[in-house]
Amino acid sequence: MSNRPFVFIFLLLASLSAWPGNDESATMSFSLPGQPLAYEEATTAVPPEYLEKNFWYSVSINDESLKIDRVRQTRPSDWLYVEGKNSEEFAGVVADFSKRGSPALALPEGSLFAFSTSDKRRFKPGQYPSLLNSGQILRTDWEQTISLGAETWTVFTLHEKRPDGILLAGSITLVASNSKGERRVLVPPATEMAFARQELLWLGDLDGDAKPDVLLKRVWITGEVDYVFAVENLSGSVYEDPDHPYRAFSSGIEESFSVFRHVDQRVPMPRGDFEKAGFAFSDEDWNRMLDEAAKTKLPKLLADRSLAVDGERIRFTFEYLPRAEASGNFSHSSRSENFSWEGPVLVRVHFRDGSQVLMQAPPLDGGGIGIQVALLNGEPAIRISFQPHYNNDFTRYWIWNPAGKGRFQRLLIDQSQGC
Repeated sequence: MSNRPFVFIFLLLASLSAWPGNDESATMSFSLPGQPLAYEEATTAVPPEYLEKNFWYSVSINDESLKIDRVRQTRPSDWLYVEGKNSEEFAGVVADFSKRGSPALALPEGSLFAFSTSDKRRFKPGQYPSLLNSGQILRTDWEQTISLGAETWTVFTLHEKRPDGILLAGSITLVASNSKGERRVLVPPATEMAFARQELLWLGDLDGDAKPDVLLKRVWITGEVDYVFAVENLSGSVYEDPDHPYRAFSSGIEESFSVFRHVDQRVPMPRGDFEKAGFAFSDEDWNRMLDEAAKTKLPKLLADRSLAVDGERIRFTFEYLPRAEASGNFSHSSRSENFSWEGPVLVRVHFRDGSQVLMQAPPLDGGGIGIQVALLNGEPAIRISFQPHYNNDFTRYWIWNPAGKGRFQRLLIDQSQGC
C-alpha cells in the first residue's frame, strides 16, 4: 500500500511553510491536537529520542498570555482510517475504522497547536504576556503602539481597495515599524483568500530580541480556521477544520482508497444517497462566467439556482469575489497551503432563515461542477462535485445540523486522483 494517503491527511490537517522575508534556511512544522505526527518511520510508536532531538512546543493562550510548553510524549491519534485496494469499492464501503495513524503529540489541555523548527531552535517554556488586549479584530484602520525594552513599535495594517473603494479580500498586511525606521512585515497579505475575520490573539516577544512576534487567528469565509504564527525570522500557518469531516483519497493508478474519520465524527458516511436530479455547469460555461466577472475587478453574481428536498427549497448563489493576487505589491503572501484547491467563487446556500458560504470554487479544468441535494439521516444534505484539475476530481458533502446553530456542516471531502 502506498503511503500517499498518509501524506494526504497530513497536508489537509496542517501545513509547513515559510514565506519570503523569513530565514529561508529554516522552516516551521505544525501539529494540531490529536493529529497523527508526520514522522515518516512511526507506525505504533515514536522513539523518545525523536521528541528530545526535535524540540516540539505546544502553544496556548492563557489569561491573554502566550503559553509555551515543551512536548516530550505522545498519545493515540484522534484519526482512524480504513483502506482498500479497489477504489471502485469506495462508494459502497462499510468502513470499519479500526486503524489509527501514527501517534499524536500529547499536548496540554487547551493547546491550539504545536510547532517545531527545522533548525531545532529552542524556546524557553513559560508564559509570555501580550502587549495588547487579546481578541482584537484587524481592520483597515487598525493601529496600536507598544513598547519592547527601550524601543517603541507602531503596529498597523495596510490594505488595498477594489475599484468601488471596498477592501480587496486577502490584502490586509500586518506591519510593525519603530523610531529607528526599521520596518517588519509580521503577516503578509493572504493572496487569493477571503476571511470572515482576522483576530489578533497575541502580540509580544517570544525570543527576547525586543521585536514583536505575533499569533493571528484567521476565520475563513467558509468557517475553517488557520493560525498564523510569526516569531523571530520564521513564520508559518496551521489549518484546522472545526467540522472534522471525513477525508477520503483514492488513486486510479494504484486502485486504492483510504478514508479517515475523526473520533468526534458520529454522523455516518453518505453512500449512494444523491441520485436525485440537480443542476450543473460545464467547465466552459463556468470559466467563461468567471473570466467575464474578473475583468470588472468587482463582485458579481454569476448564477442563482434552486432545488427542493422533502418539500423545502434550497437556493444556491454563485458569487465572484475579487482577491489580492500574488504579483506586484503582493509578491510575498501568507496564503495557506490548504487553500490550493479553492478559488474566487463563493458557493453560497440559502436555507430556512439563513445563508452560509459552503466553499470557494476555483476555475475548472477538464470537467464541470454539479450540485445535488437529498435527505441523509433524515436531514437535508448537499453534494457538490467539481474538477479543478484534469487529474483530480473532488466531491464534497454537507449535512444540516440543527444543533450546530442551524447550519450545514462539512461531512466528507473526497479526492480522486487519476494517477
